[in-house]
Amino acid sequence: RIHWHFIPESCIFMVIGLIFAPLFLIFYDYEQLNSFMSLNEPTFILILLPPIIFDGGYNLKKIYFFRNFGLIMMLAIGGTAFSAVIIGGSLYIFSNYTNMEPNGIGAAE
Repeated sequence: RIHWHFIPESCIFMVIGLIFAPLFLIFYDYEQLNSFMSLNEPTFILILLPPIIFDGGYNLKKIYFFRNFGLIMMLAIGGTAFSAVIIGGSLYIFSNYTNMEPNGIGAAE
């Protein structure tokens, strides 16, 4: 079994892609490939993103995770709160300049 430690897997996959891409363009029609190979948001979120996240969590050493647990939780909670305040506030402010009426919406909603 060949295992090269000095070449990252991502570089190998890029080289494989550079080899096979011209072959696909030679043997298939461009429109057919474009419709087959188009990457849309649901495909990325449902098919490609979970293995990436799983790989990141699987290869993480436990000691590094628990050493940075406080920072991870601070960024998770703080980032969520910051995002909610910014998006909610901007929606409330911009609704005053458009035809949207936020009169029936309270802070708890």
